[in-house]
Amino acid sequence: MEIASKPKQRERRELWRKLNSLKMERPMVNVNKFMWWQELYPDADTLRCCDPACRETERYLLQCLLHDDLDDDTVIEPWVELRSIYGRPYITALDMGETYWAENAWGIAFKRRLSDMEFGAWAFDPAIVELDDAKKLVLPVHTIDEQKTMQRFDAVSEAIDGVMPVVMDRGPMIRTYCGSVIPDLCLLRGLEQVMFDMYDNPEWLHELLAFMTNGVKGLHAQAEQKGDLRLINQFNQTMPYCEDVADPSPDTAPVKRKQLWHYFEAQEFSSVSPEQYWEFAAQYHKTMAEEYALVAYGCCEDLTNVIPYLKRIPNLRSIAVSPWANVKKCAAQIGGDYVLSWRPNPADTLCNAFDADYVRATLKQGLEDARGCNVEINLKDAYTIRKDLASLKEWVRIAKELAERF
Repeated sequence: MEIASKPKQRERRELWRKLNSLKMERPMVNVNKFMWWQELYPDADTLRCCDPACRETERYLLQCLLHDDLDDDTVIEPWVELRSIYGRPYITALDMGETYWAENAWGIAFKRRLSDMEFGAWAFDPAIVELDDAKKLVLPVHTIDEQKTMQRFDAVSEAIDGVMPVVMDRGPMIRTYCGSVIPDLCLLRGLEQVMFDMYDNPEWLHELLAFMTNGVKGLHAQAEQKGDLRLINQFNQTMPYCEDVADPSPDTAPVKRKQLWHYFEAQEFSSVSPEQYWEFAAQYHKTMAEEYALVAYGCCEDLTNVIPYLKRIPNLRSIAVSPWANVKKCAAQIGGDYVLSWRPNPADTLCNAFDADYVRATLKQGLEDARGCNVEINLKDAYTIRKDLASLKEWVRIAKELAERF
């Protein structure tokens, strides 16, 4: 709470607000998702709490302490968020065993084939094998298990004991990544098979995409109608401060979708043509995006040649420029009309080795290629830092130094 109350948090909020309002003062630097966390801080050795909700909160607070130490531009908020527990008709991993993929609300369990190797990749095990299997899908329903949700809230509230507020995230279960439909589609059908379907069964695939898109839209409408959307329900992969929407807040007053950021991606379609990307992904995202105030688009996919199609989304505000994208070509299309969310390649800057001179030259070139744009530097998907926290801190220092000179 002391860290969240530091003046630099207010300063960062204002800088993010200006960036996302297309009035950038300087590029912002964000270290996103500590995918390497277990490498340095294994839960068994790090966490002291026993209750699952308290362990989740303890891990989050420890990561806030680390963000403060890294000194990137992440805003550390003076509250704790907890996700609600969703009720039936959701299918969960506990129902089906470890070969089934977590929770979903489509009436058919996500399945996967696990690897025999430690850290090996899993493989798709599609539930929709025959075209008629798609008829087994059901529309998702916004249902919260109030008793289990209150148990989570009480456990964390008691542990924190009034030091900082605890707010329950009651937003729709399917959102952001899964809410983009494509990830769930591929889990249900299989990624390679979906690509065959684009050619072999395009009408059937459009029917399935329309069904799932309407399902997600309907789910979000239900959450809104039940008063379960809050100002915390904003996501753009960095910090959602902007003049066009209210600030994130622990306030529990209900809000509308038209007051919030939202996010879409289709990284599974990285290798399809821009025309197919629009036909089978982005045009469906557009219909969902129109229900929200602002939209951030893209994750790991190369959007260099897709940007003309994305511009058809009227409330688009931020576009991802992944490690595989051409920064200069993206910048020429993005200009000052959107935020250019640049994701430097973690593989050649942190994951395999750290060379400060190389990092400086790479970041400097990327910023130069993006000149004239409203830029954020979003370090994502570093699955390992080789247990070298000092190098990550130096990466942040270099990035911020160059951003100040931009």
